[in-house]
Amino acid sequence: MCVATLRRRTLKIRVSDILVMAFFWGLLYIEPLPLGPLKLSELWKAATILVLTALLFRRQVPLWFLFALLFLGKSFIYTSSPYGFTDNLSMAMEIFFFPVLVLYLLRTMPKYVDWPDRLILVSLKISLFFIFSAVPFLMGLESLHTQRDLSMWGSDSRAVTGLFASLSPASKIFYTSTLVVAAGYSFFPQRIAYQLIYFFSLIMGSYLVYGSFTRTGWFTYAAGLIIIALLQQNRSRKLIALMTLAIAAMIASFYLLQNEAFLLRLAGGATYRTDVQIGLDALLRARIPFIFVAIDNLNGNGLPGWFLGHGVKEGTDLFKIKTGMAITSHNGTFNLLEATGLIGLAFYLVFCGLLARALFTAFRHDPDARILYAVTAYTWAATFLISHGLPFYAQFALIGPMARSLLVQRKNRQANTSIHHVKR
Repeated sequence: MCVATLRRRTLKIRVSDILVMAFFWGLLYIEPLPLGPLKLSELWKAATILVLTALLFRRQVPLWFLFALLFLGKSFIYTSSPYGFTDNLSMAMEIFFFPVLVLYLLRTMPKYVDWPDRLILVSLKISLFFIFSAVPFLMGLESLHTQRDLSMWGSDSRAVTGLFASLSPASKIFYTSTLVVAAGYSFFPQRIAYQLIYFFSLIMGSYLVYGSFTRTGWFTYAAGLIIIALLQQNRSRKLIALMTLAIAAMIASFYLLQNEAFLLRLAGGATYRTDVQIGLDALLRARIPFIFVAIDNLNGNGLPGWFLGHGVKEGTDLFKIKTGMAITSHNGTFNLLEATGLIGLAFYLVFCGLLARALFTAFRHDPDARILYAVTAYTWAATFLISHGLPFYAQFALIGPMARSLLVQRKNRQANTSIHHVKR
């Protein structure tokens, strides 16, 4: 089953799109404001999840959504409960929001003849919104979040985080959005205005990834661009993409290799610690000790801790005692393991495995969006294995390819079933 022949739509930004983006920009801007014991961000997410879930459960839900629901329920059962309940609630909501939105698209989009393109355009518009949402802050607007300066790396400027709370989430949102836009080039009209939007968004997004100042973000983004170039459909486009990347890398290197703050950050050093070496192996060595701390935390609660977890708050408390920093393991797997135990992690991994199978099926049968499927799988896996996982808003940029892959998988199964019945 190939859906490429159904292509009928390319990107078109309407006034209504701009108004919707302006509304969500305002909502995200005021998110840090408290409303009683909770933040505004937690209230609107919870309300949206409750409404959509109630609507979606009017019909039978697919297996992958059932495992997401099991993970949600398990998130509230841990050894230190009810201590840190709101932290586990926040984590569970941010993870469960993605399957809710994907299922919503699966229920609403197939009524359109051009559903494959509509799903991709959803992600492209979301990604463009995240990239250009930073413009007011680059022009001097103050964020309601606490801003991070770069003085520890010898720079007198601030990190670029835009609407988002801190360096790591901002970096992941920016590079995920930029990779989605880069992979979606064929969905941009060939008109000059849209070509300018495409290339300017790549330049802007690349600057935001740099400005958010995280090493894992730089490495993950660079590797993602290489994957996109290598997956181009024909030899000439692949060669052009690789040459463009090489030229961009040389231009960027000319500036960055003279930037002491960048070099110090890349090496994992600071103004008070300069005896460091640059390299991916150094980055991994810096993260591995935190995993051993997480394992020690779990051992402290014995088998109940391993199977049930001890919650998000208890985990950061233990890290604070043992490392002097209220952090986590910097690894999505061990973060979930500490928070929800082996049972919760198993539910989440089965959920991810079922989605990965859909992406793999669509990658083979839907060449029109195969690069977007690869970007979806890559960003999800890379952030989960070497970092905290994809933050809440970064997942929004991937809902289109993910929903499309599930629909392609469904159509492919229906086609195979029809062929089987005909043969009989």
